[in-house]
Amino acid sequence: MVETTNLNILVLDDDDMFIKLISLLLENIGVKRVEYTQTIDEAFKTLESFDPDVLILDINLDKNESGIDFAKMVNKGRDIPVIFITSNYSEDIYLEAKMTGPCQFLDKQLSELKLRQAIELTVLQTKKQEDEVIYQKIIQKPNLESGWFIKKGKYLRKVEIKDINWIESEGKYCTVCTDDNNYIVNLSLKEVADRLEPYEFVRIH
Repeated sequence: MVETTNLNILVLDDDDMFIKLISLLLENIGVKRVEYTQTIDEAFKTLESFDPDVLILDINLDKNESGIDFAKMVNKGRDIPVIFITSNYSEDIYLEAKMTGPCQFLDKQLSELKLRQAIELTVLQTKKQEDEVIYQKIIQKPNLESGWFIKKGKYLRKVEIKDINWIESEGKYCTVCTDDNNYIVNLSLKEVADRLEPYEFVRIH
């Protein structure tokens, strides 16, 4: 279960009754740091001093404003996961909202369970993406000092360059063979060779 007490959440919704409902639900699931805004201007002003982990945005706002527009604008310079909420689903609205890459969609018939699950899935999805970025950076260019960090099951294993005996190509994958273990990497042989330059490996057929 995701720990919700440490989350910062920004809510953008112009419906006073719904804000009362969602504030109660967020309190019940343990979220303590929430900022409530009703216009895009208010939301941007809040972002000057508040760093949210999740945005909960109403798609249809007053004054011809839209949570979709806010998501597009705010995520030009930042990457904050979005949960969209709406009481008016249509295919056109869904397709437009989908282009912003939201994590979840909810209707306004909210329950504590639905909200908690949406927030948990959003946080887990974001963490998985962040972990993948970190992993790709780690494996980008192995070196003699740090070795090569290769994913084995759920974990990263450090493989010393000097301990690699050979690397076998298996289509889109390669197997890195050492005395102790074999490691499958989701890279072509050319990609592996590029990453291992300038170490002394000879390519043979």
